[in-house]
Amino acid sequence: METGKSMTSRFWRLSRLSLVLLGLALLCFVGSLCGNKPEEQFLEAVNISNNAGDSKNPSVAVDSRGTVHVVWTDGTPGIENQTEYAAICYACKPRGGSWSAPAYVSDTLHSSSFPQLVVDRTDRLHLVYQTWWYLGSHSPQRILYSWRELSGDWSVPETIVGSEDYVTPKIAVDSTGNVHVAWEWSPYSKRIRYAVRSPDGSWSPQQDLPAPSFSHPAGLAADRLGNLHLVCEHVATNYDSSDILYLMRSTTGDWSVPLNISNTGRAIWPAPLVTDRAGTVHAIWMFDTASAYWHGGFHRSRVPDGQWSPRTLVAPQIDHLSPRVPLLGDGDELIVPNPFAGRNDGEYEIVYVVKPAGEVWSDTVFCGFVKSDPYGFGVEAAAYDNQRRLYLVGSKSPSQHVYENEIYCVECSAERRKQ
Repeated sequence: METGKSMTSRFWRLSRLSLVLLGLALLCFVGSLCGNKPEEQFLEAVNISNNAGDSKNPSVAVDSRGTVHVVWTDGTPGIENQTEYAAICYACKPRGGSWSAPAYVSDTLHSSSFPQLVVDRTDRLHLVYQTWWYLGSHSPQRILYSWRELSGDWSVPETIVGSEDYVTPKIAVDSTGNVHVAWEWSPYSKRIRYAVRSPDGSWSPQQDLPAPSFSHPAGLAADRLGNLHLVCEHVATNYDSSDILYLMRSTTGDWSVPLNISNTGRAIWPAPLVTDRAGTVHAIWMFDTASAYWHGGFHRSRVPDGQWSPRTLVAPQIDHLSPRVPLLGDGDELIVPNPFAGRNDGEYEIVYVVKPAGEVWSDTVFCGFVKSDPYGFGVEAAAYDNQRRLYLVGSKSPSQHVYENEIYCVECSAERRKQ
């Protein structure tokens, strides 16, 4: 049996241990109040262009092996001794590896811009872009197409059109290997034209689409049934309103009458369409309110029988979405990644919202912090792999007082979210 003296000694030993543990807990609590952030919360913005020219207009795709492919417009000085000339550059990063050095995809004899890149089911890359050809008093834009296998060089560019002014091409590849391209033509009426390349390499005749004048193509998508879907931004002739229009090309080759899916007169910047495994088409666009400091993203979906869902506000808790916010889909979920507004400590939060199939949009999901260099990083293009790794690409200046942009890529993981 313990004596009173031994019990008292044991009590004081336990009390001292409790005080030590309590002190450690208080130190951890105070440290958390000081805003210490785990190192893994910081995301690196990797400069993948890294040259003296002005780099912009990125497009990104990820193949089934997890290799990330990026193309962009690169105004590298020295091309033809003309600083206003630009070329299309390409870089890639295998899963777990490093970024390759940038390489020219277009020639350096003509000025090229606005590349769009997609990858098909066989991991073949497909690229379209516009090129300016100097022909004296009349210098038209041409639309060029090139492809690249898993290993090998880019094919010799094929000229889709090249006698007038053709700009901002969009591209999609369906499950049978048909390559669909739509573009804006005529600097005055701004109409949309379309052509398709069959797997044997032959191009169809150009086709004028039934979209009204002053329509700008924003994105193409092919569903599992072989239908092709297109969204465009239509601006009124007096420029006092804009809306998002939708068109569909059936498997018979017939285009539908344009449908206004925004109906607000203030809809801007539609993102490329996404189709899921059920054949549902998803569209998202920005809604510009009367305030110049607030934008909201809206989402609508179309099921295979042609019925559209009501407009749904995406991420109302984000007070300012990026212009041209990307929309991603893996067949079961939709993801909208976005950088939060800058913080007082010189950092930017990368967040996203997600919508599981048949459910509502989630609350904001936090990915991590990006330092203020690059200055004011914003997401312009995005993709993610089959391991749910997000790749967010944007063009921003390296610092506040540098005026040439570079192409940056930020990586983070996107957890599958269930409501």
